[in-house]
Amino acid sequence: MKKLGHLMKIWLVLIVFSLGVMPVEAGFGVSPTNIYNEYLKPGAHFEKTITLSRSDPVDDLDIIVEPSLGEIESWFKFDPGLRFVFPKGQTRKSFKVIVSVPETASYRNYEGIIRVKAMKKGEDVKGVSIVKGARLDVDLVTTELTVNEIKVKSLKMLDTKDGQPLTLAMEVENVGNIEVSPTAKIKILTLDMQELEEHTASNFGSVKPNETKTLYAKFTSSLPEGEYFVEAEVLGENIVVRKERLVLRIMGKVAQFDEGKDNSNMLTGLVNFVSDNALKIGFGLMVSAIAFLLLTRLWKSRKMQEKHSEKWALLLGESTLSRIVISIAIGVIVTLIMFFILSLIPSPKDQKDDSTSITQNQDNTVEVSNVKGAKTDSKNNISPDPLVVGVHDKDGKLMYPIYSQPFVTSNVLYYAKENEKMAVIEEKADWYRVELSNGQSGWLEKTSVKDSDTQE
Repeated sequence: MKKLGHLMKIWLVLIVFSLGVMPVEAGFGVSPTNIYNEYLKPGAHFEKTITLSRSDPVDDLDIIVEPSLGEIESWFKFDPGLRFVFPKGQTRKSFKVIVSVPETASYRNYEGIIRVKAMKKGEDVKGVSIVKGARLDVDLVTTELTVNEIKVKSLKMLDTKDGQPLTLAMEVENVGNIEVSPTAKIKILTLDMQELEEHTASNFGSVKPNETKTLYAKFTSSLPEGEYFVEAEVLGENIVVRKERLVLRIMGKVAQFDEGKDNSNMLTGLVNFVSDNALKIGFGLMVSAIAFLLLTRLWKSRKMQEKHSEKWALLLGESTLSRIVISIAIGVIVTLIMFFILSLIPSPKDQKDDSTSITQNQDNTVEVSNVKGAKTDSKNNISPDPLVVGVHDKDGKLMYPIYSQPFVTSNVLYYAKENEKMAVIEEKADWYRVELSNGQSGWLEKTSVKDSDTQE
């Protein structure tokens, strides 16, 4: 019985001791818990980021790194050093372990440990005490083998604009011991999985041993605006490392056709606008001048002399500057009203028999054209009010949008040229579904459709 009682006392002391130690150890951790590399060549260099974490960031902690690495201790350096501060308020703190293998290193296995201790800032390390801590196991292998191996951590197709190259971004980690330049392949598909294009890219960058880097592979494509699926593959030494299906978005071009003439086109447009609306603009300037004279006369009258000190006086033209601003605002408002009223009155130019049409031929194709003086009768004219809205290219020729869906707010896939013929796949309300040269299909407005024999 005495032995049993003695054993129970020992167990009780151990339990109490464990309960006292557990809260101290539970609040501190390290990740990763090892430094391992099995493909090191003599002269190799790599870095490892170690992250410390804690759950109770109420104090500044002194972090003390104690390497016990034997003969390989000279290979290791630590950034920011063997002792640094883990500031209060922060739950994570990182440091780097930098390993440089000498050229004279033998081919074999090297082991060691690195202890990381944490204690309240200012406490003495000497003596017997319980401190928070963690341990890193070190296991390095030097080899004469050549290892070509990469890991692809992520793949992404970047959004692009019509006419610009396609870009595949990949985050690559080299876990071998030689510099590697991967190869990328992409297959572009429609949203209904029809293959359109296939491309391969190489020599777009390399990754050194033990390095992680983002590379960008670029591909030339003639695809129009729209959304596509992309089956992307990254290969290292003819082995597919990662394969993934991604989404590609090609956005429309900026509304300009000749970047070298942007400024001159804007200036020409401004001059043309002023010359075409000289009377309206002149009338607006005259209204502004009259308003300025009337306000000036008003504020110089005897009745308004005593009102100059009122708070609202400045807003109603008490000063010269405020009178100028008010006069210009009145002139602009009157001019805009005049523009609006005149826009409601149809001009003789707008009433000319000059219509843009789409011609439906007997071979189930449509021909886009701009017909001057086209004649139709009630039998053949499908649309009583023909109007097709297009845009002009740099030579002034009309181009007509082919949409991805049968409504004008959808993406433009293609611009049809004057007199271009396209095969009709489907007819729906006011739209034709036509086949494009790249195998895609799109929707063309048929707001003015005539038989080919109605043109003169």
